Formats: sequence, C-alpha cells, structure tokens
Amino acid sequence: MWSQDGIELFVAAPASGGFTRHSHDEYVISANVCGVEDVQLDRRQFTLGTDELTLYNPGEVQSCRTAVGDDERWSCVSLYLAPEVLMRRLSHSAEFQEPVLTAPALRAELVRLALSPVDATTPRRLERLLDAVFDQAALGPRRGSSEMAQAHAWIRDGTGQEPWEPLNVGRVAAHLGWSRETFTRRFTQATGTPPYAWHLQARLLQARRLLRQGHSPAEVATLVGFTDQAHLHKHFQAAYSITPAQIRASTK
Repeated sequence: MWSQDGIELFVAAPASGGFTRHSHDEYVISANVCGVEDVQLDRRQFTLGTDELTLYNPGEVQSCRTAVGDDERWSCVSLYLAPEVLMRRLSHSAEFQEPVLTAPALRAELVRLALSPVDATTPRRLERLLDAVFDQAALGPRRGSSEMAQAHAWIRDGTGQEPWEPLNVGRVAAHLGWSRETFTRRFTQATGTPPYAWHLQARLLQARRLLRQGHSPAEVATLVGFTDQAHLHKHFQAAYSITPAQIRASTK
C-alpha cells in the first residue's frame, strides 16, 4: 500500500475469489490484474475483464465474484481518493455517473503503477493517470444515495439506534408497523441488499473509520457490535482483503 495527500494505492488478492458486500468513504478507481469479475453495485450488475476501470462513489455498496485460469489467482489494484481530492482537482463536488470506463491503456498504467516499486516518479505518474481518468470518465453533480438515506432512516426511526449497533430485524419491523417479511422485502427493494447484509457492511465501514482514527482492533470489535476481535477480523478481511491490524498500522 502507498498513500499520500488523500490518495492510496492498494493491491488486493482475496483468497475467497472476490469480496463480500462493502462500501468505502472514498472514491475508488480499480482494475483487474487478470481474470473476470462479476460485480454487483447497489442494484446494478455487470461483468469486467482486463480492459476496463471500475469507478465507485463513496457509500456505494459493492460485492463481486471472480474467475481465473487454473494457474492464476485473481487480484485487483485500486486507487482510493478522499472526497477532498476530487474537490481540489475539479474545483467542485462531483461523482462518477457510470461505474465502468473501457480504457485499456489507463487500466494498464494503473496496474503497472501498483506492481512497480515506489520511487520518485510515482506521485507524478499518479497525477497524470488521474488527469486522464477525469478527462475520460463521465462526471456529474453528486446525487446522494436516497437508498442509503432510507435505510438509515428505517433503522433509526424503528429502533433509535445507529446502524452499527446490533440489529434486530423483527424489532425494527414492529416499530414501523410492518411484518418482518414486509420490512425485509421493502428494504431489499430500496437498497438492493437484505437488511442483515446491509447492516454488516455498515458496521464494517464504521470499523474502518475507527481503525483509521487509531482505535485498536479489540476496541473496534466491541464498538461496532462484533462478538470479539476474531469475528471482526474474519468479516473485515473478506470485505476489504486486508486485516483490521493492517489498516490501523497503515495510519501510524
């Protein structure tokens, strides 16, 4: 992992052959090193090879399954951009309007950057790559996530809790005057994700924030409602292909 001024470059090779549902506070520009990736992004689904860049906005819920040849292991490289990076470069707030940009040359340069040793040329090469991506990608005004806002509202209005506290679907449904089945169906229609899966990724995102603030993995496990540190470790690594301890160490 390399980071500087709100930009992080990261290589992931999940052992499970994909990522469980998760989201980020950052914009993410990602490329496959090899293989094929079937992506679900909120309520959209698409398949990626090795000619495309994927472009994710903060808060979007993403998961994927991957396939590679017999002698290969799927991996991807990602650039994480803090929201202020886009504001600084574009002089206005914006988001990616489309999640896929077919750009073989840009994808190849991102992979080269991630797999080459970091040296004095790395920051400038990243700057040129970002300029090219912003020039070619469809950017527009931030629309916000009405689905995420609705999900937060249902949970807060139903139980008076924050999303990362333990969730009781039956209790939320009862507070809203719905059956458990009706709540689950409406929630899934609105967000593209069943309540428990959505709740898990919200807790993992909160865990990521707390780890970056310097909290220990054991503290974070308690704060976001996991049984213990090992329980957090299992789900966190499946979602982000990095351990809680590694995230915390990267912020020191």
